[in-house]
Amino acid sequence: MGLILTLVALAMSASLAATARADVYVPADFVPSIWSDKADYAPGELVTLSGSQWGAGEFVHIRVNDDAGSTWSRDVDVTADGAGAISDSFNLPDWFVAEYSVTATGASGSVARTTFTDGNVRISAVNGPVSVKETLYNGQNCSGPIKSGYPKNEMTTASVGVGSSESLTLEAPASGPNGRVFAKWTQPPNGNLAFEPADGKSRIICVAGFGNGSRDLTAVYT
Repeated sequence: MGLILTLVALAMSASLAATARADVYVPADFVPSIWSDKADYAPGELVTLSGSQWGAGEFVHIRVNDDAGSTWSRDVDVTADGAGAISDSFNLPDWFVAEYSVTATGASGSVARTTFTDGNVRISAVNGPVSVKETLYNGQNCSGPIKSGYPKNEMTTASVGVGSSESLTLEAPASGPNGRVFAKWTQPPNGNLAFEPADGKSRIICVAGFGNGSRDLTAVYT
């Protein structure tokens, strides 16, 4: 009987110790952070950055930089609120950049980082979605070296970036949901995105690169 009571006491002690450990302050749980409200934006779109776990009233310097060509950057100082939260909002430049890095540096020396992209060709599908094969080229006319990370497949709810010196092939699948068949690629009536074949009736089209703004392309399934 004494042995049983001893074992029960040890088990209770271990349980209490485990509970106590769960409540112990762990510095890694309170690391300052920063993030964007979206992973990908259109050129010129509004970006909102948010952060948490900074010191109350801490001054934080935020630098947003174009990682591709260093053609655009933003530097701003913000102050964390009483809960340690920070925020900053701004519009991206109207031209395509590709990828941005964000670095937040606090007066305490703490650093937090994140990244986001700005795709300038938005892809959708009528009677979709479907998975589209994308191949990005360093040169015009969908020829020349293929950029790193391509080809890849994206759903027609995503966007892809193509610079003015680049070109892009989009390959739509022959069939879509519920047995629907590919009909054509199309763009809004006032759209000015250049692609070949121009009638859009081929599943594979070559999109010419451009520098400013964003464009919309839709794969139609009937």
